[in-house]
Amino acid sequence: MIFKNCKYGQVKVNIGSGPHGKPDWINLDWGVLPLLGKMTGLRRLLVKTHLLPEKYSLAWPRNLYLKDCRRRLPFADSSVDFIYTSHFVEHLARYQAVKLFSECKRILRPSGVLRISVPDLKKL
Repeated sequence: MIFKNCKYGQVKVNIGSGPHGKPDWINLDWGVLPLLGKMTGLRRLLVKTHLLPEKYSLAWPRNLYLKDCRRRLPFADSSVDFIYTSHFVEHLARYQAVKLFSECKRILRPSGVLRISVPDLKKL
């Protein structure tokens, strides 16, 4: 999937959004929890039967796209205005983080903005 002619005007991408994605951003995440986030009924059943903790009853954004962001990002070159990622990069191996940043550079427009939020990596 390559996002073209985004309906949001400016193309804003949230990498590793978790359940806190924004409605006017393209929210990307990957894994079992984001998959369950798209399966509302199953997620509710698993929480109700205590197979998942109560904290997993959070609603995930409707505009969540399941995408492994350790791989090529699904955007054309120079097509994204903003990229935001919070508490995602620290889960990557160094080579995966380098690849992700290279992908961000590829898809960002020349005046694009990349904002990265991570915990103190030295403490990790």
